Amino acid sequence: MRFYLVDRYSWRAVAAVFAIILLSVLDAILTINLIQIGAAREANPVMDFFLHLGLAPFLMVKYALTVGSVLVCLILKNYRMGGRIRVKWVIMSVLLLYGALIVYELSLFYRFAAA
Repeated sequence: MRFYLVDRYSWRAVAAVFAIILLSVLDAILTINLIQIGAAREANPVMDFFLHLGLAPFLMVKYALTVGSVLVCLILKNYRMGGRIRVKWVIMSVLLLYGALIVYELSLFYRFAAA
């Protein structure tokens, strides 16, 4: 099996990566605020560990993991995982899931404020 590294990226792929990074930062901010008002807790045990170390470690690790992961995905975007699914579809799926997560977190804010 051969796979090719990509060195030219479409504007759509770059936009999707930037959107994932922005949504990740927004997720971190919303998570911190939801925890502070008592409306949620960090569900990811790894990120919960870093959150207990402080806001700076939490934000740095979240940002580094997100940026590193999506950049690897961008480089390998044409690679077929298991011979079937291209990594670019993983990028789009992550983007949609982050969007749904942000909608959910915002709904928690509205529910908690209404109570």
